[in-house]
Amino acid sequence: MVKEGYKEVRIGPKEYKFPIDWEIKFFDEITNKITDGTHSTPNYVSEGIPFLSTQNIVPFKDFNFDDYEKYITKEEHEKLKKRCNPKKGDILISKCGTIGRSKLVRKEMEFNIFVGLALLKLNENIRGDFIEQYLNYEPMRKILELNAPGSTRKTLTIKSIKNLRIPLPPLSEQKKIASILSSVDKSIEKTDEVIEETKELKKGLMQELLTKGIGHSEFKEVRIGAKTFKIPETWKLKNVGSLFKLVNGRSFKKDEWVEDGLQIIRIQDLRENDNAETNYCNFEVKDKYYVYNNDLLFCWAGNIKTSLGAYIWNKDKAVLNQHIYNMKPKTNLSKSYYRFLINKFLPLLKNYTGGSAGQVHITKGDFTTFDVPLPPLKEQKKIASILSSVDAKIQKEEEYKTKLERLKKGLMQKLLTGEIRVNTEMEV
Repeated sequence: MVKEGYKEVRIGPKEYKFPIDWEIKFFDEITNKITDGTHSTPNYVSEGIPFLSTQNIVPFKDFNFDDYEKYITKEEHEKLKKRCNPKKGDILISKCGTIGRSKLVRKEMEFNIFVGLALLKLNENIRGDFIEQYLNYEPMRKILELNAPGSTRKTLTIKSIKNLRIPLPPLSEQKKIASILSSVDKSIEKTDEVIEETKELKKGLMQELLTKGIGHSEFKEVRIGAKTFKIPETWKLKNVGSLFKLVNGRSFKKDEWVEDGLQIIRIQDLRENDNAETNYCNFEVKDKYYVYNNDLLFCWAGNIKTSLGAYIWNKDKAVLNQHIYNMKPKTNLSKSYYRFLINKFLPLLKNYTGGSAGQVHITKGDFTTFDVPLPPLKEQKKIASILSSVDAKIQKEEEYKTKLERLKKGLMQKLLTGEIRVNTEMEV
């Protein structure tokens, strides 16, 4: 029977309201052990027992080994187990870097952890899936950050974890809340898989269509950058400067930015899902600096992964900032096709190397003399249409993922505070 009413409880620096029948516990009270990984760098081997760091931790998913994959010997693992022996049902918390990112160990596997991870062994009457959800709840993450001492490199301590308070619903309610939130997590994960599969499809189509075209049987070898490719016999090879006039953007000063007018297109405005503040211009500039819907833009300076490349401007009239070219066609061609083409062959450009923090500067001379294939216009449009349809699929899935993430955030706010109580009599 759910008891009505709420009580105010201080968790971290703020007061929160929780249901009157929820217990408020310290983490030290709901665990058998709280420790962290070894403080000494082990001897790594090419194969053996996985040795995890903060980079391997992804909430609600399997461990991530894309960027960090280390192993230790069985013998060293046995020594480290005396301090820290992770098992199924344990909770891992990132103590540094992205502080508070937490994960439930969902399957039995032998592994050990580095000092950047804390290990929580929960009592039997505590649901690990509920704790994982609560630790990744945004207000809780902020509390964990606030409890991490240090100025430049903050690190969460074992003591601060032990002294953190957590509201605990009855066990049946913990189970139901975790089940509801986990169902959304699974939908997000499935959507991620669809996005990745579609991106792989696009990658394969680009490789095929942008070099071999559609329906060709005769090919010739051409050199693009430092590599040799086979392209259709009927295609031409032209340099970028013969196909486009490149107009660099205007150098806007910060004191020229205003809150209303025509948008100033900066590098960050071309990135997907960027939350950077939009800036505007409210005075006339030279005609060459204006950008219109469907213009082809090329960012020639910035980070390899997040900035550099070709973009189609799909918004209203705007003005162009520096470090970006407006690529104005000198002949009748598909700008959408050349967006795909330039981004595919971009790594073959001279001086395409990551400098400081992956920053790149492509000169106008290198870009204008760079050779690219020129198919007939009709074929350009067909190829662009196929690739654009795949892009549309990716965008649709990413928008759906964003909706699911908003749903999850809202549900966490309602369920993890007890603002909405769940019916624990229903089957989970």
